[in-house]
Amino acid sequence: MKHYLSKFIFASLSFLLLISTKVLAQQNVSISDVSSTPDASSILDISSTSKGLLIPRVALTASNSASPITLPATSMLVYNTATAGVSPNNVIPGYYYNAGTPAAPNWLRVYAGTAAGTEWKLLGNVGTAPATNFIGTTDAVDLVFRTNNTEKVRIMSGGNVGIGTASPAYRLDLANGTFGFGSSNVRTETRDNAGLQGNAGAQSGFFETAGPTNYPAGASSWWHLIDVRHSNNSNNYALQIAGSFFDQNLYFRKTNNSATTAWSQLITTNSNLAWLTTGNAGTVASSNFIGTTDAIDFVVRTNNVERMRVLSGGNVGINTNTPSVPLAVNGSGVNVYATDAWIENNMHVQGNETLTQGGRGRMRVGTAWNYMGLYTDASSTGAASDLVLGASSGLVRIGCNGCGQNFKVSGLE
Repeated sequence: MKHYLSKFIFASLSFLLLISTKVLAQQNVSISDVSSTPDASSILDISSTSKGLLIPRVALTASNSASPITLPATSMLVYNTATAGVSPNNVIPGYYYNAGTPAAPNWLRVYAGTAAGTEWKLLGNVGTAPATNFIGTTDAVDLVFRTNNTEKVRIMSGGNVGIGTASPAYRLDLANGTFGFGSSNVRTETRDNAGLQGNAGAQSGFFETAGPTNYPAGASSWWHLIDVRHSNNSNNYALQIAGSFFDQNLYFRKTNNSATTAWSQLITTNSNLAWLTTGNAGTVASSNFIGTTDAIDFVVRTNNVERMRVLSGGNVGINTNTPSVPLAVNGSGVNVYATDAWIENNMHVQGNETLTQGGRGRMRVGTAWNYMGLYTDASSTGAASDLVLGASSGLVRIGCNGCGQNFKVSGLE
């Protein structure tokens, strides 16, 4: 009996030694629920038709933290059970592997798509549906795009887009950057028809054309156009400014829902359309003037008060807006000073009071009367108390009507 037991023990030890020697020689192991030889390329070959591989389950604290593992080896694989950490180092349940080092771990989550083929591939995808397939987030977290591992573009969870800024304040925020568009990226586009409305292709912006349509009358060759349009592109309301490449004239219009609304020329110092406060050169007296071109009076003001009026009929009034003679000067205590004055036909200066000390009367000078007279009566006929210097009779009369002397003073005959 002892003999057989000794043989059994010897056989068992020999078998174990044989297995150990085979494993050590092959340096790979097969674990299977059936007899299986490990694949030569694998250090561990696990196969089963009814069981799986259960990866160690741990509760990671952050993607940049080793805890709860001490010095996790590079490429270590775990299944994280926790939702922890602060963005961008937060972790959620799923498979993670250490892409860092034991001293400085970097846990990367293994992609866990809901179905095969749902990832975006580096060489592009086919069969996508725009309504359901997208690049972005499904929670209220910003979407960031990087190059060289540096953030370049951010789409905020609220919709603002930043290029060169992580906190865009506008729908598109370029921070300190700039942008280009139009021909040769000079921000000028080509548009021939200034009368287009929004739904026909018109937009607000800066334009140029060599074939202007619905531009100012006579426009040809190259023109500029600045167009500011109404937000409703189904109408044609816009404010437009246009000008030729080859002069300094500018034109503007408000389209008022019509492609053919007339343009008006803007007055500039170089347009020769206005009288300047510093004077004008190159004017033509027969065609350039200050005044009206319709039957409207012309008024001159100072301190915003009317001082002179030229009636449409030609009479001129100073301090009166109803001159009844070619030149009328009106007002209390009006004085008219002139070094030399030439008055055709007659001059009549008339007061409204009897000639007394400090009073006012009448004075007539004129060839129609053939005398110069100072009158105190209302008739101005040369009655008593008048001074008359007769041009045709050669008489001088003072208060003597009808006297024949060359010089006679009434009461001193």
